Amino acid sequence: SENIIISREALEEKLLRIFDTLNVSREDAKMVADTLIQAEQWGVTSHGILRVEHYVRCLQSGGILPDAAFTVEQQCGNWVRASANGGLGIPASCKATELVIQLAKEHGIAIVNLKESHHNGAEGVYAHAIAKAGMIGMVMSTGNPIMAVTGSCEATIGNNPFAYAVPAGKYDTLMMDVAMSAVADGKVQVAKATGKLLDPGCILDKEGKPSVVPDDYLRGGVLLPFSAHKGYGLSVMVECMAGIMSGAALTH
Repeated sequence: SENIIISREALEEKLLRIFDTLNVSREDAKMVADTLIQAEQWGVTSHGILRVEHYVRCLQSGGILPDAAFTVEQQCGNWVRASANGGLGIPASCKATELVIQLAKEHGIAIVNLKESHHNGAEGVYAHAIAKAGMIGMVMSTGNPIMAVTGSCEATIGNNPFAYAVPAGKYDTLMMDVAMSAVADGKVQVAKATGKLLDPGCILDKEGKPSVVPDDYLRGGVLLPFSAHKGYGLSVMVECMAGIMSGAALTH
């Protein structure tokens, strides 16, 4: 594979032009571009520009509404339940992050739950923003069922990523951002694109057999939780915190 070097400004302009043609506001498009480029700059290719094609297809098909507004549906002191109303996940998550920072400055601690959203890139981007505001940030998200319950071979739950970030003075921030699967869906896509095999214990093919070939997952296979029941157990807690509390749809 060949590395392509492009300036941040040129890449951002290309992305803004793409979303302009899809009737996404310039403000929301800028949030998408900033978030994906940040992931690229961190070396998290799986949650960077790779995602643009998927967002574009969803916007074209009507699966994402380009002009959906971020709205607050319920507030009780320092807790808010908000909705993306079927819009892009990244702008909605950026706005939720701004709101939780504002509420935490007022109350000392705050929680914002978001529903009816879409894929929102790397959770670490939002946790990092909270840490840059001088606070400890914890961010988590549910997702489509793409991971098997420990010991099974059926896609039953999302790989439900979780990130935290802590202010670290001259070292900027201390951050972790992980999915509950042994390998993230996006990293399987990167492995396919670069012609690499996966580590054993990451996926099953559509017949439920262990595999290291990315296509075996992408053609109807499933992800496996990291460390058996531990990754699955944590994904259930993310489902409770990010799914039940937000009033979002749950896995089957």
